[in-house]
Amino acid sequence: MNGEEVLIFRNASDIYEQCESDFIKGYIIYSYKSKNLSYNRKPYYIWIYRVMGEDNMEYECANGMIIYGTDYMMRPIDYLKKVRSMLVNNVNEINRLEEINKSLVKTINSLNSVIKK
Repeated sequence: MNGEEVLIFRNASDIYEQCESDFIKGYIIYSYKSKNLSYNRKPYYIWIYRVMGEDNMEYECANGMIIYGTDYMMRPIDYLKKVRSMLVNNVNEINRLEEINKSLVKTINSLNSVIKK
């Protein structure tokens, strides 16, 4: 993992509302296991990465989630999969809304014919 190129998302408030302009490139320089993050169940740990950004700043962040501060990182291939999935979901939602609109147009036409009588 050390030396692997990643994308660093800075000052993120919501990992689901990021776009391509919200990241910088960087590479992993060090990683370690987090402290126990469980509430009261079995122990839960994640890997924390120290990443050197192309801005020559060091970031400590988790992969795909905000744990410490407001930064997180993702591998480019994982972010690409996420963006592709979002696109497919949007296309499906557009298709669903188009079907609803077709039904609404039929209803409007039916009501218009009733009103004209």
